[in-house]
Amino acid sequence: MKRQIHIDRNIPDKAAIERHKDFNGLIKKHQAITKKPRYNAIKIITGLLVIAVIAFLVVEAIDSEERAITPPLGVEYVPVEYQIIDPNEEATVNLISGTKIYFPAKALQNSDGTICTDYVCIQVSEFRNPVDFFLSGIPMNYDSAGTSYTFESAGMIDIKAWTYNGKVSIAEGKSVRVSMPSNNSDRFNIYQFDTVENKWNYKSNDEMNEWSPDEAIANAEPTGMPSEVYSSDNVVISRYGEIPDSMSEAEALKAGYMVADTLYFDDSTAAMGYSTERPKTDWKEEAKKKREKLAAIESERRTAQRDILKSYRARDKAFKTLLRKNDSLALAYEETADLNASVVREFELKAFGIWNCDNPIIQELPNQVQIAFMLSEKEFSPPHPFYFVDLSKNALYKYYAGLSTVKCDERNQNLFWYIYSKEEMAIIDPTEFKSALLQKRPFLIDLYPMEEGLAYLRSEMDDPYP
Repeated sequence: MKRQIHIDRNIPDKAAIERHKDFNGLIKKHQAITKKPRYNAIKIITGLLVIAVIAFLVVEAIDSEERAITPPLGVEYVPVEYQIIDPNEEATVNLISGTKIYFPAKALQNSDGTICTDYVCIQVSEFRNPVDFFLSGIPMNYDSAGTSYTFESAGMIDIKAWTYNGKVSIAEGKSVRVSMPSNNSDRFNIYQFDTVENKWNYKSNDEMNEWSPDEAIANAEPTGMPSEVYSSDNVVISRYGEIPDSMSEAEALKAGYMVADTLYFDDSTAAMGYSTERPKTDWKEEAKKKREKLAAIESERRTAQRDILKSYRARDKAFKTLLRKNDSLALAYEETADLNASVVREFELKAFGIWNCDNPIIQELPNQVQIAFMLSEKEFSPPHPFYFVDLSKNALYKYYAGLSTVKCDERNQNLFWYIYSKEEMAIIDPTEFKSALLQKRPFLIDLYPMEEGLAYLRSEMDDPYP
């Protein structure tokens, strides 16, 4: 577009200037421009509600994600045991820990509601202490009436069941009973984890029965696995399942028998008529040997269970023989482990899934502690979620990156750790924790290869299992 440019215009006369001095009109235009806009109340309220709903959904999504089951080291670190049962008969699943799961006859049903008659694979993961809780990724917090609790657990178990044709469930009107050894005689509640809502639901209270390791051993049936049990004054108090005289030890081992190591009890009463003197031994060395033996039994048993699973899936009759070997290994482990259980907790399951014997505790810890870490002379705040255990409780606390303080009880033994990398774990042991608090300095981190770090954590928690 061609623009017209006026140059050398004439200066306007006085009358023309006066015509443009309309100050009232100028004020009206200014008021129209700067006047506050009218707001629609309904639109305002609707907008605020939309914002509130979006904020709630975001917070709920974050909260749901935090409560979801995510094993921090991956599912390969979550312990799993497999056993095959015949659902047409009463069956007992014996776990490495001594926990037993009792199945009544014809108590399982297929997905179409018919009673299951095929062999059933029972898949179980058991979580006994904070290391197990950590590896499982299962949330250990419980919300009730607006109050957040941390679970102090007496044992948690995840049970699944399936056949060749798919998953099976517990039939209507039937139940499965869990019997779990424990050294805590307090009463605990029973909760089931809702994997849809990602939350715990209270179900019932547990039942407790007194349990004596000596009685369990004295009543053990012969299994073909020779074992001697000694008291603290080195007197034999029991033997089990002598190998037949006609069979050498090499033949017995080849036939699948296990030779259990020595196990010590504080009860010096002779049992079953045996009272043979034995030379004194190095207790630390004996403890090391016993732990190595337990690890060997557990390793062989898990191998047997994997073989059972393969044979079962291949519809191979060999799995029946493997089942017998698995049961023998279970008893060998139970005899060797010395569980030191004072009671057995029992509860009924109406459905498979994740179940927990728990005592919700409010996180009322008396001391507020400044949290800062030190590695290679560099100070930093926790870069990842980290975990805290008060060794006086069987509970796991999880904290998130960016926190500057945490609560604890300085009088107790406290243990911190976090995942440093895929191969390493960062640990602050109880001695370093107390030392750093006294000196008011950052916590010095020790880096462990992942497997060594997990073994160290278990040893600090007096875990009797490898």
